[in-house]
Amino acid sequence: MVTISEWLFYAKNRLKYITNSPQKESEILLKKITGISQLHIIAFQEKKINYKQIKKLEKFLYRREIGEPLEYILKECEFWSLNLKVSNCTLIPRIESECLVEQCLYYLDNKKFLKILDLGTGTGAIALALASEQKTWNITGVDYILNAIYLAYKNSKRLKINNVKFIYSNWFSSLKNIKYNLIVSNPPYLSLNDFFLYKKFIYFEPISSLVSKKNGFQDIFFICKNSKKYLFNYGWLIIEHGWKQGKVVRKIFLYFNFKNIKTIYDYNHNERITVGQFII
Repeated sequence: MVTISEWLFYAKNRLKYITNSPQKESEILLKKITGISQLHIIAFQEKKINYKQIKKLEKFLYRREIGEPLEYILKECEFWSLNLKVSNCTLIPRIESECLVEQCLYYLDNKKFLKILDLGTGTGAIALALASEQKTWNITGVDYILNAIYLAYKNSKRLKINNVKFIYSNWFSSLKNIKYNLIVSNPPYLSLNDFFLYKKFIYFEPISSLVSKKNGFQDIFFICKNSKKYLFNYGWLIIEHGWKQGKVVRKIFLYFNFKNIKTIYDYNHNERITVGQFII
């Protein structure tokens, strides 16, 4: 057996080439397996870790060492202060996507009893964040990955958020004669070349949720083209995209006659979200 102090020193050295926060991640893994608190880690550095726990920690360390995201190892992540279960059938919700939630809330300006559609809901992160903020809104999340729908549904039940539902649908395919006040989406927007240039951690995420044809724009084009059939007059479309794609995305919005088009910067001051309004 080894002590907490010894294991943390060992783990930190294993992880220092894969993360900028080896100490923090080592402590997170230790807490996950042993159930001990941060205070306990600090106060009882010489406490022994048993053999069974060390074996589990070794498996976690190996998975992290080869680049698997910490969120997949822990099977959870935080988004908009919500603790979400995640799996490798969906993308891990990113902090940048919280900008989507902010913009939805801003453009709908606290109006009551609205209908919102979240396209490609994944874990349900965006839909659940919006539903948690606005209890009168009727929110629908769709995804074409059945396991993602099941995961999003489980997240809604765990969080006791009741004003949201999740539907199996390839974009709009299962939605008939329904209109919304706002459609929001974080669609695939990487080109295949972009995908292979990224850090290796994204290789653990489903490529179908990351990569889009036509140099990353096919799904954005499809959503812009078809959203107008599902928006009320004066409804909004809000889409996340790559940080270099803002100019082209604005042109796509304009091509499909959206009005009041604007691109918003993310927390790193990169163009990340484009907004447009459907006006007959």
